[in-house]
Amino acid sequence: MTAESQGRLQVARLYEMTEDKGIRDMLGFLLARDTQHQLQWIEAIKELEEKEGVVVPGQVPEKYEVNDVSHVLYNFSEGNDSKKVVDGKTAKDGKEFIYKDKPEVMGEKPVLKPVTKDVYNTSSMD
Repeated sequence: MTAESQGRLQVARLYEMTEDKGIRDMLGFLLARDTQHQLQWIEAIKELEEKEGVVVPGQVPEKYEVNDVSHVLYNFSEGNDSKKVVDGKTAKDGKEFIYKDKPEVMGEKPVLKPVTKDVYNTSSMD
């Protein structure tokens, strides 16, 4: 939970630092995925929750997220063992989990500019 929360915090800070729609779309997607990851952790540690409770930071405005992916568990593994984690369950925020057995590509293949050789080289120690 802590690692997911730290990542979410950094992405939220970056989101607030830019007005670029493309960057915000990407960061919104990352925020939504962090939401799903946090919700998965909550489901996985219910035993601890009964004893001590689990606090999931909720300070990041939901409007930043790409809501279509915030409660989706994408299965990138063989088999459907992960389905039981979310199948038929409702998240702490009251929204239903969705299980995607075969995730689909969501964007176009990027066209990247080549980088200069110095990007991969380390500087001389002399």
